[in-house]
Amino acid sequence: MPIKSLDAFATERRLFKPQALSGLNGSILGIDADHYLSVISALAATYPPVVTGGSSLPPKVRDVLVRDLATLKSHKITPYFVFRGLPAASANPHLFKQYDLQHAEMRSQRRQAAWNQYEAASTEAEHATLAAFHDSGLNPVTTSAAVFRTITGLLAENNVEYSVAPYYAWAQLAYLLSTERIDAVLGPSELLLAPHVDKILVTMDDKNASVLHKKALLQELGGLTNELFVEVALAAGCDLTGNYTFPPFEHPINVMGQPTTPIRTAADSLAQYPSIYTAVATYGADQGIFAARFRRAFAAFKFCPVLHADGHVGPLPNTGDVPNDSHDFLGQRLPDELIYYQNAGLIGPDLLTMIVSGFAAEEAGLDGDADIEYRTLVKKLPDTYSKCLNLITQSLHRYYHYKKYNIVYFWQPETENPLNSQFQPALYVGLNWKTDKLEGLATKPVSAVNVSSVLDLISSSSADWKKASLTPSHTVLLSTNTQILANTILRLLQLEGYIDPKTHSLTKWGEVLQAFGNEPMALPILSLLRNKLLDNKPLTPQSVNAFAPSPSPLLLKVAGFVNSTSGTYRGRFSRQALAMSSIAATQTRATRWLLESTLFSLLSFAADKGRDASVYELGRALPFNTLPSSITGNVIDQLLRGAALGDVAKVCYHGESATKIVTEQLDQFKTAWKSLFAAVEKAHKLDLVSADVHKQFVDANDVCKNKL
Repeated sequence: MPIKSLDAFATERRLFKPQALSGLNGSILGIDADHYLSVISALAATYPPVVTGGSSLPPKVRDVLVRDLATLKSHKITPYFVFRGLPAASANPHLFKQYDLQHAEMRSQRRQAAWNQYEAASTEAEHATLAAFHDSGLNPVTTSAAVFRTITGLLAENNVEYSVAPYYAWAQLAYLLSTERIDAVLGPSELLLAPHVDKILVTMDDKNASVLHKKALLQELGGLTNELFVEVALAAGCDLTGNYTFPPFEHPINVMGQPTTPIRTAADSLAQYPSIYTAVATYGADQGIFAARFRRAFAAFKFCPVLHADGHVGPLPNTGDVPNDSHDFLGQRLPDELIYYQNAGLIGPDLLTMIVSGFAAEEAGLDGDADIEYRTLVKKLPDTYSKCLNLITQSLHRYYHYKKYNIVYFWQPETENPLNSQFQPALYVGLNWKTDKLEGLATKPVSAVNVSSVLDLISSSSADWKKASLTPSHTVLLSTNTQILANTILRLLQLEGYIDPKTHSLTKWGEVLQAFGNEPMALPILSLLRNKLLDNKPLTPQSVNAFAPSPSPLLLKVAGFVNSTSGTYRGRFSRQALAMSSIAATQTRATRWLLESTLFSLLSFAADKGRDASVYELGRALPFNTLPSSITGNVIDQLLRGAALGDVAKVCYHGESATKIVTEQLDQFKTAWKSLFAAVEKAHKLDLVSADVHKQFVDANDVCKNKL
């Protein structure tokens, strides 16, 4: 987030200057992902019909991102995105409450009210109700946390490099600029706090960028030095202080009796005080609360860790040694190795945040907590989270072994439910996959390694190979990306019960998974089936009128796992489709977390992986990197209700390609359904699902044939 009120001040003083993108021809442009997302989300909000896409990344936001990437490419500018990493304690002294859970129940109620208003509106009036979704927090893309894997997946598709900062993305960009690894930066005004950053790009279009020069800004603020500018920014409110403003500057009035900006008032106060800290320290109305926050924020700025070129994590050069009490203003520190893996995309900041904060938080679904099934799924997640904690913490300091971890649910925000991170023996002890002999898979690139190819390896391998894999050599260390990813997936499948740990053969559920074929959603959706959350019964509403009945709830549930990214969706949204989208996204995220934890455990105990470009290649090859959206579910819902394909295309998409887009979505869904139905048939033959569940799938298959 930018320094509070600085943008308004700079706009008033006309400090934003246009610069032609052609002037950056041949350069590398570092981009703060959070800042960029906030900018393009504001742009997307000017198109009311497409504000809410029902997915973690609204279609309009995706369109703007793809367009901007094409613009940069046309100007021969190489973008390099940097994502925010771990949260810093300076911004939130109560780091364990960073998700603002005290308002979680209120947000859920607002979402339900927004849905009731939206569903009651006519076609002409529905667009006016979309603002209520944003007020309820239904789909605001203001930070990269909610859309991290969706964005990184999209960047990987477009061959755009990215990384994750240890803490603040703008701090990492400032370091990259100082070491000349990038030539320019597009990001928030916090970048100007760094002494060596002279100017920043704030926004861009197809021809120009809006540039803010530090020299002009400091001159307008009364000729501030960089040191005083840092204090002014902290008092005005910025990322480092959690956007809190020094109370006397919150609603300032100038000498003419007119409202002014906090940053202007903070700068003017230097006429009365030798420094901003003097004003903060002598303010006693809040019992020194802001003064303590100010000190923590200043220390976090001075010693903010960045990932250096040699792989170590530390403050900017020439800063000095980090004090021993850095946990007071940064939070609990993790090993450099783990931060490096986060930077490369091998493990997400959301999972590591659970490690350092000590708790996981589950928010309400996109339907506003209208269905009971979502709560049922969320209650089953602690088993997965406990496995993740055990796999990761076994490689960390003993403190993390015995640290208390909790999960908090949105419907009980004040109740902390314990997570069990201790297993006897530790999980990694029983995961004995460490084979460098991968038969035909060994010669394939890492991009060819997935759940399906690993299952084929198991089923086609000889008994001698399986016997040898049961007793791995302690002298063998995995080194290639193909070896590492294949063994990670093997361990994951064993952990989830698809591979027998005693024989290294497929279990019955492993045979079902293999029958599913090469579908990205196979593992997450089978997890729902095994947990008895995938059937042809409608979602159980929390209220009588929560959902309109669907001709086939099962087909709609499966559609929630099919991720469609074609075109900009402009149709109405099905509350039930978004409910299933939330379930699908939550289960997919949990599967990804377990994969990342298994990978880190393997890298810690069974691999020899250097720090080079191949690590980033491995990060981009990991499966489950994109959360499903509800777009396909909305389309399938309308088709199931009897709407003609051509009519759905006209309503949901604009342009000549509308029919093609809907046809592709339908074909994609049918392919996924065919694979799932084959897997359920296999499960029925192996007596893994009841006759009643099998009949529900048969009935849904008939509906699919007749209506789709």
